[in-house]
Amino acid sequence: MTPLSFAQLVSAVDGRQHPHGECPNVTFHSVQLDSRKCREGDLFWAVRGENEDGHHFIADAFQRGAVAAVVSQPLQQSLPQIIVDDTITALGAFGNWYRRRQSGLVIGVTGSVGKTTTRNMIHTVLSGHYRGVQSPQNFNNQFGVPLSLLSMSEEDEFAVIEVGASAPGEVAQLGKIAEHEVAVITSIAEAHLSGFGSLERTLESKCELIDTLSESGFVVLNGDDPRLLEYSETLEKPFYLCGFGPQNHFRIEAVEMTADGMNFQINGQQLHLPVCGRHFLNAAAIAVAIASELGMEVEEVQSGFSSFTPGSGRCAATEIGPWTVIDDTYNASPRSMHAACRLLSEWPDSSASRILVVGDMLELGESAVAYHRHLGHTIAESDIDFLIAHGDFAKTVAAAASHAGMPGHQIAVCPSFEIMEVLLDCWLQPGDVLLAKGSRAMKMERTLDILTELAELQNNQSNRTARKAA
Repeated sequence: MTPLSFAQLVSAVDGRQHPHGECPNVTFHSVQLDSRKCREGDLFWAVRGENEDGHHFIADAFQRGAVAAVVSQPLQQSLPQIIVDDTITALGAFGNWYRRRQSGLVIGVTGSVGKTTTRNMIHTVLSGHYRGVQSPQNFNNQFGVPLSLLSMSEEDEFAVIEVGASAPGEVAQLGKIAEHEVAVITSIAEAHLSGFGSLERTLESKCELIDTLSESGFVVLNGDDPRLLEYSETLEKPFYLCGFGPQNHFRIEAVEMTADGMNFQINGQQLHLPVCGRHFLNAAAIAVAIASELGMEVEEVQSGFSSFTPGSGRCAATEIGPWTVIDDTYNASPRSMHAACRLLSEWPDSSASRILVVGDMLELGESAVAYHRHLGHTIAESDIDFLIAHGDFAKTVAAAASHAGMPGHQIAVCPSFEIMEVLLDCWLQPGDVLLAKGSRAMKMERTLDILTELAELQNNQSNRTARKAA
């Protein structure tokens, strides 16, 4: 963030200066919403969240080095402060004010699934030629989007901003703040249905990002998504379709799973990604489309792909003891569950047993039972050897898998992680591959903790056996 003055901030948020004196001669170089992260020279922004009110932590922020605070109620202390009617609205206004003073290209990314992977892929590829930033972690809401914009500097040539939503109108609000010049929509899928109500409303809400696109901007869509494909026929702005089908401007072909990732082609150009999972390739094609529009060469694109790593809990493959573990625990929806089943069934080591550990998919509203039943059918139809289901819908998934033909002795319902540990200890053999996935609140990453504990136990037993033999 470019250092700014107190006076500039007052102007940006249309706020009132602190009531204890003249405008102080201070500058700040970073905005913090968490007082614990405040350092010397920071500005503390007091917001009211679901669980905490930042106004209760202003003293802590100043003690840690904050030079000023933005508040919605005047402080009694004689401290540099700006008073606004609503600190959340003011944060959005400030983010937009700051964004307008940056020359870098702003790329907005939204969609039901795949936002973070696509945002990360675009940033990794473009960084091979240009200097830029991306939203940190999953900063994609009314707090995260302004803070992401504030991470830009005058030297940055682009910023990839993730835009999330769980209800209609939220994407439009965030799009107006970001004023992006490229709009990316990754998918329209069964996520946050309890907030959107239907896939039709989901489509309308995600396409709000296009409604807020700058006049000279262009659109990049997943052309394999039938709803986005149909929507593209109504677009008056320039657009690119990306995916596997022949209708796409940037088409993925000749996919080959390898021990170190995937070989594939996009429009005849041979490329490689050091990760497994076909769902990564839609993000790759979107990144290629944007890079091509910006004049990058295929060698530069491949250089970016070579350095790509998935985010934590997003199909990251690792070795735990004698097993290969695919950590896909960050979140889950029906579409991403289907992608996980395909990834596991296509795993290149044909000699390994494939074990799928699934938790509930949440926020599916009245369709939850039907979607979990469909998941069970998908698992049974995939080349998966063992299923462990955990959560309130575990019996639904297991029953559907059994009904679709998966042998009963290969299916287990685990009401607790303790029972799961006992079962995995019985089922796992050296060389097996296990994929764990579920919605964020299911905490399926605990499966990895179980595997780590089992690996340590086996290693200790092996050491004791070796010492006895000696």
